[in-house]
Amino acid sequence: MSFQLPRRLRALTPHVHAWLPDGHATWGMANCVLLAGEGAALLVDTPYTADMTRRLQALAAEVIGPGARIGTVVNTHGNGDHS
Repeated sequence: MSFQLPRRLRALTPHVHAWLPDGHATWGMANCVLLAGEGAALLVDTPYTADMTRRLQALAAEVIGPGARIGTVVNTHGNGDHS
Protein backbone atom coordinates (compact mmCIF):
# COMPACT_ATOMS: atom_id res chain seq x y z
CA MET A 1 0.00 0.00 0.00
CA SER A 2 1.43 3.32 -1.04
CA PHE A 3 -0.14 6.51 0.22
CA GLN A 4 0.70 9.76 1.90
CA LEU A 5 -1.40 11.47 4.52
CA PRO A 6 -2.29 15.08 3.77
CA ARG A 7 0.09 17.75 5.03
CA ARG A 8 -2.66 20.34 4.88
CA LEU A 9 -6.36 20.65 4.25
CA ARG A 10 -7.19 21.95 0.78
CA ALA A 11 -9.30 25.12 0.84
CA LEU A 12 -12.29 24.77 -1.47
CA THR A 13 -13.82 28.05 -0.25
CA PRO A 14 -12.81 30.26 2.68
CA HIS A 15 -14.93 28.11 5.03
CA VAL A 16 -14.83 24.70 3.35
CA HIS A 17 -11.71 22.52 3.43
CA ALA A 18 -11.05 19.00 2.18
CA TRP A 19 -8.89 16.15 3.56
CA LEU A 20 -7.63 14.42 0.42
CA PRO A 21 -5.22 11.54 1.02
CA ASP A 22 -2.78 10.98 -1.84
CA GLY A 23 -2.85 7.54 -3.38
CA HIS A 24 -5.07 5.16 -5.28
CA ALA A 25 -6.36 1.65 -4.85
CA THR A 26 -5.86 1.91 -1.08
CA TRP A 27 -8.58 0.81 1.33
CA GLY A 28 -9.60 3.40 3.87
CA MET A 29 -8.29 6.49 2.11
CA ALA A 30 -11.49 8.44 2.63
CA ASN A 31 -11.96 12.04 1.62
CA CYS A 32 -13.40 14.23 4.37
CA VAL A 33 -14.77 17.78 4.36
CA LEU A 34 -14.50 20.39 7.11
CA LEU A 35 -17.00 23.27 7.21
CA ALA A 36 -15.65 25.98 9.51
CA GLY A 37 -17.70 28.79 11.00
CA GLU A 38 -17.34 31.28 13.81
CA GLY A 39 -15.93 29.26 16.72
CA ALA A 40 -17.24 25.89 15.52
CA ALA A 41 -16.92 23.40 12.69
CA LEU A 42 -18.71 20.45 11.14
CA LEU A 43 -16.85 17.43 9.75
CA VAL A 44 -18.36 15.37 6.93
CA ASP A 45 -16.99 11.82 7.05
CA THR A 46 -14.09 10.60 9.16
CA PRO A 47 -10.78 8.90 8.38
CA TYR A 48 -10.16 5.17 8.63
CA THR A 49 -7.79 4.92 11.62
CA ALA A 50 -7.11 6.71 14.90
CA ASP A 51 -3.73 7.94 13.56
CA MET A 52 -5.40 9.42 10.48
CA THR A 53 -8.04 11.00 12.69
CA ARG A 54 -5.41 12.62 14.90
CA ARG A 55 -3.68 14.02 11.80
CA LEU A 56 -6.99 15.39 10.51
CA GLN A 57 -7.74 16.95 13.90
CA ALA A 58 -4.34 18.67 13.95
CA LEU A 59 -4.84 20.05 10.45
CA ALA A 60 -8.39 21.11 11.29
CA ALA A 61 -7.14 23.02 14.35
CA GLU A 62 -4.94 25.10 12.03
CA VAL A 63 -7.98 26.01 9.92
CA ILE A 64 -10.64 26.64 12.56
CA GLY A 65 -8.38 28.53 14.93
CA PRO A 66 -7.81 28.63 18.67
CA GLY A 67 -10.77 27.91 20.89
CA ALA A 68 -12.90 26.52 18.07
CA ARG A 69 -13.79 22.86 17.84
CA ILE A 70 -15.47 20.31 15.65
CA GLY A 71 -18.87 20.09 17.30
CA THR A 72 -20.68 17.93 14.75
CA VAL A 73 -19.61 14.92 12.68
CA VAL A 74 -21.75 13.54 9.86
CA ASN A 75 -20.79 10.17 8.39
CA THR A 76 -22.40 9.71 4.99
CA HIS A 77 -22.30 5.92 5.18
CA GLY A 78 -21.21 3.11 7.49
CA ASN A 79 -18.35 1.52 5.56
CA GLY A 80 -15.00 0.97 7.30
CA ASP A 81 -13.49 4.01 5.60
CA HIS A 82 -15.60 6.24 7.84
CA SER A 83 -15.12 5.03 11.38
